Amino acid sequence: MSGFETDIQIRSFQVDINQNLTIPSLLSINQERAIHHTERLGYGKDKTLDKGYLWVIAAQHFEIDTLPVYGQDVKLITYPGKQRNYFLPRYLEIKDRQGNILIRGSTIWTRINKRSRKILNPEKIGILIEGEEVKNRPSPFGRHPFHLTLPDRKFIRKADYRNCDLNGHINNTKYVEECRKRIPKEYLKKHPVKVIEAKYNQEVRYGFGFIVHHAKEKSGYLFSSVPFTLFFGF
Repeated sequence: MSGFETDIQIRSFQVDINQNLTIPSLLSINQERAIHHTERLGYGKDKTLDKGYLWVIAAQHFEIDTLPVYGQDVKLITYPGKQRNYFLPRYLEIKDRQGNILIRGSTIWTRINKRSRKILNPEKIGILIEGEEVKNRPSPFGRHPFHLTLPDRKFIRKADYRNCDLNGHINNTKYVEECRKRIPKEYLKKHPVKVIEAKYNQEVRYGFGFIVHHAKEKSGYLFSSVPFTLFFGF
């Protein structure tokens, strides 16, 4: 399998009050290591960003057995799945020193044009990653039905300098940070997150706002809006 393995140590700025790796940090690590692997495969900044081609995430799913803790050395493995039309699945595993799988995840990536914001054909732009069909891996689209079944609350947020990335839109980790604030701190202390599922329906570019509806459900917290849906499972 054409994968990329790297040893990392969990740093102080990546953990919460319980010294556990935070969910935004997990998503950041996944994103950065995927980019590093893509660069090693020959598709660096000169063939993507400099030409006006942007990598974006369409969906994510993570299953967490145990979150790594501050100072822990872990091995991260990321590898691409088989290209599906314009979409590329990518899989992630994080293991401890004994080889136990702590976290398993999958992400759907695609490429868009920086100006038109339209999805690009990977063959026409020469960025075609030949991954492999992978069985028994978490589906990037998860299993949770993304609709609120209980009375909900809502809040409004705007894309600004604090949450936009080099693609000119809100980064996926920032959605998680914002939604996590709506989950009571005492609940998070007692209930470790076991599942994260997210779908990104459209981007939110700098200057635009959006409304997020959210509710506590039996198995977790669900956040739903026009640009994205996000589920924290406990």
